[in-house]
Amino acid sequence: MASQETIVNKIISIDTILDVAKYLEDKKAEYERLFADEEMKNQGLPLNSREYQYRQTISPKLEYEITFINNSSLKQSNYNWFISNLENANLIKKISISYTISYENNMESSNRIYKNIHAYIVFSHDSVHISVQGKETEEETYNLHTTIRNMIDNCEDRYNKTVKNRNIRVQSFCLSIGFVLSYILY
Repeated sequence: MASQETIVNKIISIDTILDVAKYLEDKKAEYERLFADEEMKNQGLPLNSREYQYRQTISPKLEYEITFINNSSLKQSNYNWFISNLENANLIKKISISYTISYENNMESSNRIYKNIHAYIVFSHDSVHISVQGKETEEETYNLHTTIRNMIDNCEDRYNKTVKNRNIRVQSFCLSIGFVLSYILY
């Protein structure tokens, strides 16, 4: 399952970006715990009798990339580094977050199922692009996408009622000036 969308006309605050990053950090930590628990459960068993429900093929990754106004970019996988670089938000042009989980499900060694989840979120000054893809993990992919989408939907609209109703205000102003001028002429 793959889902991609671009969200426009939302005011994305630094707090919202941090909420999305924290959510992905928690999901990454959850999978790391699952992998560690599976390793502990199968540690003393002989190789032919080990049964893994979650066995990591690639270690979970969460990377942050910050692109500045002068088109220089920094990439790091440390959450604290990410938080510290968001202090000068007016110098940031684009923020990208990449999340990858990959594991195999081998209850029977002859029937291995490889599963992965990949999310890529790009925050720019006027839009947010969300891409979530998964193989053999439709429900988890859907939950990840809807949670991130809901976090962004909770943000305030960029063009609120004041801007949307600008034409009505301009027309009201023109009518009032017209009434005043016609009264003076009358």
